[in-house]
This record gives sequence, C-alpha cells and structure tokens, in this order.
Amino acid sequence: MNVYVESGFVLTLALQQDDHQAAEQLLQLARQRRITLKIPTFSLSEPFATVHYRANNRHRLIDELRKEIRELGRTQPHVSMAGALGQYTIQMAQVLQTQLDAVEAIVLDLGQNCDLLQLDAGVLARASSYRPAYNLQPQDAIILATIIIDLERAQTSGESLFISQNVKDFENPPIQETLQHLHCKYLADFANVVRYIERPPGEANRP
Repeated sequence: MNVYVESGFVLTLALQQDDHQAAEQLLQLARQRRITLKIPTFSLSEPFATVHYRANNRHRLIDELRKEIRELGRTQPHVSMAGALGQYTIQMAQVLQTQLDAVEAIVLDLGQNCDLLQLDAGVLARASSYRPAYNLQPQDAIILATIIIDLERAQTSGESLFISQNVKDFENPPIQETLQHLHCKYLADFANVVRYIERPPGEANRP
C-alpha cells in the first residue's frame, strides 16, 4: 500500500508532537517494507522553515522575559526568582538547535525509507491550477499536485492513503472526490491510519 505524507508527518516525528507514536509506527512499517511511504521533497524543506518561524516568536518572548528579569533582579525580594527565570530563558534559547537537529535526523531517515516525490515543472503547472480551483495556499497546492500526479502515473487499482492533519484544506469535498477517483483515501489522524492499515482482512471495506 502506498501511503502519502507531508511536512506535518516530519514535524510530528521530529518534535514528538501529538500522536507521534503512531507516526513512528508508520515509519517502522515503511522500514519493514509493509507499506511504501511517499513524501514530496518540497515537504522535507518546510519543517526547517516552520522551526525557524517558531524560534523567531520564541526569541521575541525571550527578549521580553529578559527585560522583566532585569527589573526583578533589581528588587531584593525577587532576586532568586529572576535567577530561576534566567535559567529558563537559556534553555528556551537552545530549543532551536535541538529542534533543527531532530528535523534533520528525521529527514535523513525518511530519505532512506521513503519514496521522494520530486518537484518539477509539471507539478508547478498543476499546482498553479489547483490553487484557485481548491482555494489552497501555494505550498498546499504543490503538495496536492505532487501526490495526484504520482497517483496518476502509478495507475494502480490498489488502494492508497493520503495523511495530513491539515483538515481545513484537504478535507475539501472536491479534493476528496479527486483522490477517491484515483483510489486514494484521505485520513487526518496517524493512529487511525495505523488501525486502518492493520485491520483484519474481513474488515477491508470498513472505513
């Protein structure tokens, strides 16, 4: 079974967010060659930008905290509090590198255990039409175009899955219809995907 994932899968694994244990199970199934994980190469770069964006927000908070810490440190009753908060700001400042290292490790792992779907002129042209047709942001249009083109090229009657927690955009009925036409089912929850893949043969037709 082909299982398509995107940048949310990378972040869930790297930052151990939400149902990361289920995401790890999917990666393990791919390592065992029980499923074929497929991911657009575009989705491997997005997590780095997301981590940097969150770090910028965090650093603004750190700057505000440091100002408050300096003020607290000038007040004798609050000197110890200022010292404790100062340690937290140091730890917060180190989060960026820790998360970047985690994302890089997962990207390298996926590179060894997934099929990487390339971004080319055909994908960009298709994404350009999907963006207004499905009211998508450019990055989501590129992801969808990459996956649909790969489904079209595969021309298989076997079922595929597309997993994304971005329900707001990808649970759009016209997108669902396009995917279903290509024998691809959309699911938004990694734990549900694991259950779906490992369901008994007699339950093959159940959602």
